[in-house]
Parts: sequence; structure tokens; C-alpha cells
Amino acid sequence: MTAEASDECEPCAHPGDHLDDFQQINDRFGHPAGDELLQTIAARLQAVVRGDDTVGRLAGDEFVALVEPGSFEVAPELVAERILEVLRQPITLRTPSQATVTITASMGVATARGLSAEALMREAHVALYEAKQAGRDRYVLFRSAMQATLQGRLLLQTDLREALDREELFLLYQPTIELQSRHIVGVEALIRWRHPARGVIAPDAFIPLAEETGLIVPIGRWVLAQACKQASAWHEESHSVQVSVNVSARQLDHKNLLADVQGALADSGLKATSLTLEITETALMRDADPTAQQLRKLKALGVRIAIDDFGTGYSSLAYLRQFPVDVLKIDRAFRHRPHGLS
Repeated sequence: MTAEASDECEPCAHPGDHLDDFQQINDRFGHPAGDELLQTIAARLQAVVRGDDTVGRLAGDEFVALVEPGSFEVAPELVAERILEVLRQPITLRTPSQATVTITASMGVATARGLSAEALMREAHVALYEAKQAGRDRYVLFRSAMQATLQGRLLLQTDLREALDREELFLLYQPTIELQSRHIVGVEALIRWRHPARGVIAPDAFIPLAEETGLIVPIGRWVLAQACKQASAWHEESHSVQVSVNVSARQLDHKNLLADVQGALADSGLKATSLTLEITETALMRDADPTAQQLRKLKALGVRIAIDDFGTGYSSLAYLRQFPVDVLKIDRAFRHRPHGLS
């Protein structure tokens, strides 16, 4: 969100606010509950600002507030803190019956300084992105240095669009070892990017960008094809290993995922039973019914389905019964015994 207070006439404040993990409310309680939550949030935002200020909903779970000059005789940081505090207060939903939820928000704050509305919105969104990257449930004031960061992201995005055609992406394979025999029984395909200027880039530096832009779909299609070809080559050399490929939430929602998997298997000659598709628990919970249908179609091909990072979300073993899951990969936080416990 963006906000400013000033004694001068020119500047105004432009807040842009994004609710954290709002999709989980829809998934857990249904869309009517999500709509009610959005209405409550809008009412709370309207109650915080004054009559001359404007609150609006941009799209989905993103709101904007325009704070006029002189509305507050306080610093923009205090305005942002007040909004965050109000949003953190528990909300009791009528649907389902009296369920109480707590929501947080990420907020980008930008001030007018004679800027156009378009430029002000752009700065607010840059600050909002920084707030989400910093851990959410917080606000970030726009600083001019962030513009350089944004420019760097845009350049990286442009390079990423060309990375496939330039054959800069490659795969590494992390083995899965059976402890008793110490034999390699499977591998997980891990993508890397050999950037011509920046060197090898780890996935956490470019996969979120690929998700945001939709590039994850063609990139994911390429990973599937390459991993299946490599596994098929190993099988021809009598190395019968299972190959695992990560499937993102964006891919899971895409209508062509089933065709992409079928094409990778057909082109490589790999048996479907030798391919495991890994879905994160968070992606699984985004929209349960369509996700379950998609996974059943994939499962009908003969591939295995694994849930990665289980334990990081809100699901339970009972919840997972609606999905055709073969493997659960427990998050590492649950695999280490805390100090002092026996």
C-alpha cells in the first residue's frame, strides 16, 4: 500500500495493498466466504481513511487507497502501520457458520511528488513487490533505488524469454538412494540457467519470475521433454531409474499439461510408470476440485504423483485422500529433532 501525509498541497498518497494467501480462504471455505472477506477488508480500509480519501479494489485481492494531501498530519509510515493493524484483526465469516479467520497484507507505499497517476501506481507496485519478497505482513516505502532493482528484473525477464531458444537452460539430476542397498533408484530433475553474462543462475532466482510471467509453462514443457529423454537413455543402458519432474501451480492450472506429459512420454519412449510428477502442497490446495480432476487424468496415464514439502500448508492426511497421491515428501522442518528433545 502507499501512503503519505504532507503539509504541502501537491503531494498525495497512493496506497496499493495485497492480501497474503487469500486463495487459501477460497479453497478452505469457498468463494462466498472469500467474497465476504473482501467486503470486510474494503469496509475496514474505508474506515481507516478519511472522507476525502479514496479506497478501491484493483483486482482479485489487491486494493488501492489514495490519501489526499493534508488528510493525515502523520508520517506515511504511521498510516501504513494503522492499516496493517486494522487488517490483522480477526474476521468472523457468516459463511461457513461463524468461522473466524485472520488475514495479513503486504503493502507498497509511494508518494505523488508531482508524478502522474500511472507513474505513482508503478512505484506503488514496485514497493509492493519488495514487501512480498521481504516476508509479507509488512509495508515498504518506495525508494528510487528500487527502480534499478525493477529494471534488473525486467532485463532478466527479457533474457529468460530467450533462454530456451538460446539453449541456455540445462538440467542436473539429484539421485534418490535406497538406504539398505545404497543403489540409486531414482533422480529428480533440477533446472539451472547458464546466463551468458551472469553465469549459472539457481532456480530460486528465476523460477518465481517465470511463474509471474507465464514462462513457466514452456519452460516446464521443456523440462518434461528433456528429463524423459534422459531417463529413456538411461533405461536403454540398463539403468532403470525413476525420474521426478516438478510441476508448478501455473502448469497444473494449464489446459495443455496433460498433452505436454503425453507428448514427452511418446517422444522419448519412456514408460509412464517411470515418471513421477511432483506437486507442492501449496499448489495442491489452490483450487482443490479442478486440481483433483487434473491429477486423476495424469494418473490415468500411468505416471506417479508425489506431494512435495508436505507439512508446510494447511492440509492433512485426511484431506489428501481426495487426490491420487503415490508419494509424500515430508518438509525438512519435520525431519530434524529440535535440540533438547529426546
